[in-house]
Amino acid sequence: MPLDPLSPIAPARVRVLLLPVGRIRKSRFQSFVARLEPQFLVRLGDISPDGRPDRNMFSPAAFPNGMVIYDFSTHLPSSSHLALSPFELFREPLMVLGLADGSEYASLNPNEVGDDQAREQADEKQDGSFSMDNLFRGVDLLREQYPKVLAHKLLIFDNKPVSSVPPLMPDNVIFVPPITQLRTTTMKTIMCDATATFLAELTSYARSIQALSTIDSPSNAEGSYLRWANQSSSNVSIENAKARPASRILPSETINKRMSMPVQLRPSSSDRPGSQTASRPSTPQEGTRGRRAPDYEFGTSHGRTDGEISISAPTARSEATSEARDSSRDSMSIQGFGSGSLSERNRNRGKGRIGIVIGTLYLIAGRWNDALKELVESTNRARAFSDHIWYAKGVENILVCLLLCAWKGIDFEISSVVSPYAEKAPPPKPAAHTTTAGTLDAPKSSQPSNESARAALVKLSELLPDSLNMIMSIYDRAAANVTEALPDNAFSEAVIRISKLFATLHVFGGTLTYDALEALICCKPLESFAPNPSSRLFIRPLRQDIAELSFKALPPGDTKMVTGDRIIALAGIASVLSMLGLQRKKAIIIKELLTVCIPSLIDARKAGAAEIGIHPAAGLSALSLVGSPDSGGKTSANPSEHGFKELMVAAGQVYGINLLQLLEGPQSGVEELKVNGLNPADNLEQNGASADDGAPASIASEAITRFFGSLHLKYDILRTGLAFCEALPDFDGVLQLSATMLKTAGPAVVPGLNESIFGVTLAKEEQVRLATNIPRTLGAARTLGLTSLEVDYWDDFLVSDVYFEEASPAHRPIYHPKSELDVEADRQSSKPSGPFIYDASSKATAAGTVEKVLVSGEPSCFDLILRNPFEFEVEIEWLKLAVEHLELESLEEHLILGPFRTQTIPIKAIALQAGELRIIGCLIKIRGCREKKFNIYNKPWVPEPETRVKNTGLAAKASNDHTASQDLSPKDKETTNSPGPDPSHLVLTVIREQPLLQIQSISLTQSSVMILEGERQMFRVTLKNVASNSSVDLLLVSFQDSTIAPIQAALKNKDLPRPELYELELQYLRNQAFQLRNSEQLNNVSIGPGEIVEFEFEVLGKPGLSEGAIQIDYACLGMPRAEIKERFFTRRVSIPLSITVNASVMFQRLDVVPFSSDFAWSNQQRHIAVSPKTPTNRSPNPDPQKNRFSTLLDRVGREGSASEHCLVLLDLRNAWPNPITISIDVLHPSSSESGAIPSSASSENLTRAYTIHEYLYPGHTTRTLLLLPRLYLPNLYAPIPILDEKNKRQFVRSQGQLSPEAERDTREKFWYREEFLKHVKGRWKEEFGMGGSGREGELDLRGIRLSRGMLDSLKLDDIAIEMSIHAPGDEETTATDQVVKRLGRSRFELRVDEFVVCKATLRNRSAVPVQPVLRLLPALVDQPAGAALDLDRKLAWTGLLQRVLPPLAAGADCQVELGLCALCSGEFEIGASVEELQVLKDDGLVTGGGKGQGRARSGTDSFSEDLIKDRSRRVWYTSQPCRIIAIGEH
Repeated sequence: MPLDPLSPIAPARVRVLLLPVGRIRKSRFQSFVARLEPQFLVRLGDISPDGRPDRNMFSPAAFPNGMVIYDFSTHLPSSSHLALSPFELFREPLMVLGLADGSEYASLNPNEVGDDQAREQADEKQDGSFSMDNLFRGVDLLREQYPKVLAHKLLIFDNKPVSSVPPLMPDNVIFVPPITQLRTTTMKTIMCDATATFLAELTSYARSIQALSTIDSPSNAEGSYLRWANQSSSNVSIENAKARPASRILPSETINKRMSMPVQLRPSSSDRPGSQTASRPSTPQEGTRGRRAPDYEFGTSHGRTDGEISISAPTARSEATSEARDSSRDSMSIQGFGSGSLSERNRNRGKGRIGIVIGTLYLIAGRWNDALKELVESTNRARAFSDHIWYAKGVENILVCLLLCAWKGIDFEISSVVSPYAEKAPPPKPAAHTTTAGTLDAPKSSQPSNESARAALVKLSELLPDSLNMIMSIYDRAAANVTEALPDNAFSEAVIRISKLFATLHVFGGTLTYDALEALICCKPLESFAPNPSSRLFIRPLRQDIAELSFKALPPGDTKMVTGDRIIALAGIASVLSMLGLQRKKAIIIKELLTVCIPSLIDARKAGAAEIGIHPAAGLSALSLVGSPDSGGKTSANPSEHGFKELMVAAGQVYGINLLQLLEGPQSGVEELKVNGLNPADNLEQNGASADDGAPASIASEAITRFFGSLHLKYDILRTGLAFCEALPDFDGVLQLSATMLKTAGPAVVPGLNESIFGVTLAKEEQVRLATNIPRTLGAARTLGLTSLEVDYWDDFLVSDVYFEEASPAHRPIYHPKSELDVEADRQSSKPSGPFIYDASSKATAAGTVEKVLVSGEPSCFDLILRNPFEFEVEIEWLKLAVEHLELESLEEHLILGPFRTQTIPIKAIALQAGELRIIGCLIKIRGCREKKFNIYNKPWVPEPETRVKNTGLAAKASNDHTASQDLSPKDKETTNSPGPDPSHLVLTVIREQPLLQIQSISLTQSSVMILEGERQMFRVTLKNVASNSSVDLLLVSFQDSTIAPIQAALKNKDLPRPELYELELQYLRNQAFQLRNSEQLNNVSIGPGEIVEFEFEVLGKPGLSEGAIQIDYACLGMPRAEIKERFFTRRVSIPLSITVNASVMFQRLDVVPFSSDFAWSNQQRHIAVSPKTPTNRSPNPDPQKNRFSTLLDRVGREGSASEHCLVLLDLRNAWPNPITISIDVLHPSSSESGAIPSSASSENLTRAYTIHEYLYPGHTTRTLLLLPRLYLPNLYAPIPILDEKNKRQFVRSQGQLSPEAERDTREKFWYREEFLKHVKGRWKEEFGMGGSGREGELDLRGIRLSRGMLDSLKLDDIAIEMSIHAPGDEETTATDQVVKRLGRSRFELRVDEFVVCKATLRNRSAVPVQPVLRLLPALVDQPAGAALDLDRKLAWTGLLQRVLPPLAAGADCQVELGLCALCSGEFEIGASVEELQVLKDDGLVTGGGKGQGRARSGTDSFSEDLIKDRSRRVWYTSQPCRIIAIGEH
């Protein structure tokens, strides 16, 4: 690591110039320099002293604990710096080390080659201009070009060691073995040998200094030195211009370009190495090495830009004799004599200055004890004679010497000359080396005392601030006199060195410690020693005072400092401020530094471009953008080349700008991203794009940074950096800073749906300039062969949303649940699995989820919403959809995004696999920008600043970092980290390849049909599979018609009564307008590619049917249906139909009336009387004179039919213009026998009993009479069923808030109506002829409604009561009996005064037991109520009229007899009623004390308690009372 040139220890260093020699590459030269840099400290005890007596003035043996500190440099200092020598010796190079690459040459051992002729041949094979002779003469050439340098060495690296030194090998050539053969002490030993030579040569330099009478101050010698330097630089530049190549060197070729030109020798008499020119003594002659100041001329190559050594013919050097020099030095003015004369004063000043220089020589030679002695004595002399700048320089060097002694633990004493409180010492005596009051004894280094050294270090730490302030005051005092003032560059660097020493004290808590000395001398970073910022207020010296002192180093406005010196001064000030943690002040200085550099860079670029004949845009950076090659072929830049970018990053962090991308450098190459891979983040990282670009966490962090600092200051530093990059030109810097400025100016928010785009804070003209600057810079870079320069796009919210466009209806996949494949499940829905119909805590059902589906292998369309808030167009080279889990092919090229708008861009994509596809954003390549993944941000997001300010300045920005948030509470951490925007994604389902069906033909003309109500008509549909490689293995058929929408609208009415809801559901679910015939062919359907299939459908004429559609869902599942887990997708072919439905037979009215049971009894008696042994066959030829009703009456009661009937009257009207035949079928239970209990029967158990045919003319109405057996239903109050499970509701009372009585009445009518429709069916047929076409259909009777009277005539009670009269001892009564004659089912004739028996038979039709109470009520016929019950002397009976009967089981019967006797002739009737004694439950009686089987109320337990709760006792009456006709004997 290079040492700090502005370090407070810099005056103790020896500058070493490292130069490439011979054939060497840049990368190799840098590696050799890197090997030497760690050896910058050389201990004197490790150096072998020179044995020559005239070369032991700086012998290392005199002070073995001393150290020689080297400062390695690869370039000469500027002329302004060289002019400061010998005032500041550390600025002048005192040693030159030539570095050569031994691997570029053949073996350097002549014994391995053979003879001279073979060696010449080996050299010629390589290159004649790079022979071994020229390489060995490199030391002489170094002496010629750098004659003032004390030591010259040539280091040949990476060469095989030779067994013996060649006889003609120069003495100053050192071989360095390869790095694999290096030992730990190899490089240290080499530097010790070079140091020994340097110390030996330093003696002659010191003697020449001592021989001078005085040394001019830098201000006096600067003009003459600069004039000489300009002349020397001009000569060297001419030589370099001749050595430049004629052709332009491309950046790609610069990597392998040689760093030095061939060695050119001046013509000589002999070209062999053995000539006199090649063999020089290691030490020059005294006459030639003598030095004079200030008119001593250096042979230097200052001004070279390529670092090469161009060896030319040596110039004639003027050699003056020592006697002439002595006479010149001893010359003095003859005006005045004595100690107080002006000449004596000047002579004493000269001695003091020479002593300070000699002391400085001891300092850099590591002889710190002798340096202290010489510096203290000479500094006292300078102070005594008011030589201010030399006095200050002497004090500074003494302090440096004391710091070095303290670092090594050497005991020392502090002289009063460095203390500001000491009085001015008297002039010293003329005797040389006499000890005065201010003279310090040399420290004893052989046995240093640690305790005394620590005490001296403490004392030095206390005195150091005052001494440094004294030095500054002396420099200020000297500035008052123009002739004595320091040059601006020297003064600025002196102030910076003092400020750094103050800053080091501040960093280490105001105390000088061994760590502080180690950091100062070895240039170690101070970050690990930084104190807690909260304690800086109590550290002396204060940060504010140190900062004010460092600002004195600022170059004045009218300064004549060259640009390089101004840059060094500003960089030093920034370094001091950085040590103090004053980052904002540091950023201001950095900005000023860049501003100073820009004009000089522009001039240098123009001059360099004109010199080599290229465009100024490529003047200085064609090579700087490309580093040395590595093994992988990529570029690796030198760390020193990133100095500007590090400055920009540091300044940007202060202002709240993230410029870390500047340190990444240009990419070596960008491969094509695999956007359809399984992990797009990995693909992006492999190609230079970060996987976290546009991530919410990164955006949130940048949003916090945006609120930090001033926006105008950010623009100012970015504009300065951009101008600096353009002046270089640094193409990558121009791109990065332009993009960063646009990003800083952007809104960085996600607007809402109806919100306008937030504006950009830059002017439109500047936005356009920055936008056009990027492609222009890229064009210039590509012209130079730099094709890998790219930048990240500046807006992370480019992609606003991605929409999926649904395919056409014929291609669109449709979602289906698995329940639709279950043939026994309902087609519309499946039964709920839980006990609740609706569960509010459950997730949304699949039916409510809109799922987006793609078909694999087929193109799909997406709409990409892009947002551009800037005032310039954005050219998109290509864009792709970024997906996860699956592969998706999508590409759109050459798109233009307009300025300040939101634009929709369609893009087509093809999914290649089946599964779940997740679109997470877009991969977009914008012109001039690297391809980047943009997340989808469609949710409004605006960052909000922190409401609670806990820190100010840079601490407010650092509080959001992890390191600054370690001491925060968890609650503070949550409030500190602002949440970022929420990225969205689009999830799609990709299914396998699907077939495609098309309609080939339809048997209907123009897809329209005319039918009548109740008519069914058939038609055919032909389909063809036009897919190329997919078959149909699943086919589902569904229908839509115009009657469904009104029914669905009516079903939404929550107050709809249950009977009407049932009717609507029945029409919706079970009475559909369309039906597929031969539905079995759907079970194993298979339609291959190109195959044709035909289907037959039926359409039913329904009122309100005007149009319909047949929907055929088909798919290729590729698996058995049983293996489908949750869902499947199909395509749909829809066949629209136009339907006209006309009226046929209209139902007008219904009536049900009671019908006497005597007809059935008489028919049964006749049937028995004919012949019980012969079969009762119907006459094949019925009597034609009988009408249809007579024939119907003859059938009543026969063939096991029921004995109780009702009469049904149906009024029907023909609304069709053609005659129609109506047929009405009456169905009876097939298993019903005589005496069986009638009950509810299913439609499958009913058979046709008889059919009524009516011929109905157009417009006529007919009334049809039907004899229907009375019906019995065991559970009258069962809940009305709900056919559609979706309409079920929980804990909801019946609609309309009906009373329990009304609810029971509604349910009773509903169930008897349903039972009536099971027993009565109707159909119609249009007769052929007279315009008829033979149409036929079904008669819709569901429009009937039953009243209470109709219901009483139709139904049968739970208890059947039959009464009969017979003579005592007889079981039955016939029409031929003498005592009692039976006239009908309940009519009897008997004689007066004859005893008969009245038998009442009770039958329980219900399924539960009943405990009855029978009441008989005899009365007169056709009499008023009062007279009818007056039976005194008219009718007599034996027994009780009211009896409690035992419980009557279900289906059982019982008989009760009562003796009667008519006392007079007349007509009597005996009525009967049965009443429940107690209401029974299933487990016993509800009331009463008895136990036993109870009656479960019919459906009561299933009703809601507040809906039906009938606990009263029921009463049944006989439907036909027993009528008795009493006649007398006559």
